[in-house]
Amino acid sequence: MASRYYTGRGDDGSTGVLTPVRVQKDNPVIEAIGSLDELNSYIGISMFYARNELVSRELGIIQNDLFIIGVELARMGSAARSDVELGEGAVARLEEAIASFGAKTPELKKFVMPGGCEGAVHLQYARSLARKAERRVVTAAKKAHANKAINAYLNRLSSLLFVMALYLNCVNGIEERNPAY
Repeated sequence: MASRYYTGRGDDGSTGVLTPVRVQKDNPVIEAIGSLDELNSYIGISMFYARNELVSRELGIIQNDLFIIGVELARMGSAARSDVELGEGAVARLEEAIASFGAKTPELKKFVMPGGCEGAVHLQYARSLARKAERRVVTAAKKAHANKAINAYLNRLSSLLFVMALYLNCVNGIEERNPAY
């Protein structure tokens, strides 16, 4: 017998979260969780195109962190699954990674245009998705009473994705392009 990969319960426009009550799919919390899912999927694509062990290892850890953030939001402020929480250590880990990758890139003196090698291009797009997810989570956090580390994490994440793109361009010998203004 084949496994079912759908329930049909969401056909009415509602979805289940980690609370007893179903919510509408256009709920800000569900929108935030969807943005995190989009980002996480694109980070998987970025891992493929990065072709760099240091970058891929960090992206794998980030993917797990994004699932934890999704669980926290799905609790919508309830005590369900309170054992799953993004800690301050995750933010510190991102800050350390930013410093580590940043130390291996030339100093920036101007804004840079997204581009370069294949891996950098994908990381730059992931960075924009991280900013989008951050905006959605800020809105959702008002309703879901999210842990404050989540906002800091997403803010640092976009910075890390940016510096990893710079790093990939650097190790591939590609100079950053600057806007002409």
